[in-house]
Amino acid sequence: MLNRTEEEIMSTWQGGSSAAPLVSIRCITYNHGDYIGQALDGFLSQKTTFPFEVIVHEDASPDNTADVIREYEAKFPHIIRPVYEKENMFSKGDGTISKIINPMIRGKYVAYCEGDDYWIDENKLQKQIDFLEANPDYGMCYTNFNIYHQNTGETEYDILNTKSKEFRSEYTLEEWVVNRGYTAPMTWVLRKELFDKYKRIPSCDGSFVMFSYFLASAKVYCFKDDVTAVYRVLGESASHTRSAKKYYSRVTNLLSTQEKLVEKYGLPEETVEKIRHNFYNRSYKLIGMNFDRENMSKTKNYNSSPKVKLFYMLMHSKLLRRLCVLIWERSR
Repeated sequence: MLNRTEEEIMSTWQGGSSAAPLVSIRCITYNHGDYIGQALDGFLSQKTTFPFEVIVHEDASPDNTADVIREYEAKFPHIIRPVYEKENMFSKGDGTISKIINPMIRGKYVAYCEGDDYWIDENKLQKQIDFLEANPDYGMCYTNFNIYHQNTGETEYDILNTKSKEFRSEYTLEEWVVNRGYTAPMTWVLRKELFDKYKRIPSCDGSFVMFSYFLASAKVYCFKDDVTAVYRVLGESASHTRSAKKYYSRVTNLLSTQEKLVEKYGLPEETVEKIRHNFYNRSYKLIGMNFDRENMSKTKNYNSSPKVKLFYMLMHSKLLRRLCVLIWERSR
């Protein structure tokens, strides 16, 4: 636990401990007993001139996540505002968590970070809030980040600069919807007035949908050279899985989401063709391994390569199909 008292944290706040928070840190956590302490330490290490609060939603974890949060709540009672669920809300699949946690937000700004990710820059919030206060036409900002692989202990540093082709720092709305980028939600800071108007679209990737909304609603700024947080990649999670079946379900769900976003934001009709072209060229192996006859047929309209035809012919054999799945899953 952070070696810092609540009084020390509040000592630099304008208005003192009784002032309303300018920023609400929104943290959703489940089964993160080994990680949530590091996330909370990152929040509490922030050096700011303004008050902030930490709203932690603990979703009935089977491990000791709730116990760890209670220890922090006891030491930082004016900053940590927890919600302890008795049954899992995420499994309902209807946005119940947001309905619970969003009305609790009191800040003018909302910062995001889930319980398995963490912040490493004590000036993160101050830099981002200073920017948004000075630039009212910007609706959100985010920063550079590192990626930590829990299984191997390896860290990839300075992602937006070292992997700029895969992780871009600037997007138009159409580019974002077509290419499904990643902008490290654990670094986001949003204006609450825009956040309140956001209408959820059911999707396996809520951050992809929300970032689309902010691109459509306001300007978005990236602190490309400021690494402020770490994205922790776990062996198995909602966004990372070794299962070819689960992963295929995710990418087909995202395809549907992309097409809905094209309609929602009135993007050009040819945008849908760009999305489908990307999908059928990138995912043809998954389509074959899952033996999705309908999409196998559609793939031929977007990729007529002889290697694709040969691959699909081989996938008619259950034995070869299973072998490909095993190779694919072990390579991830």
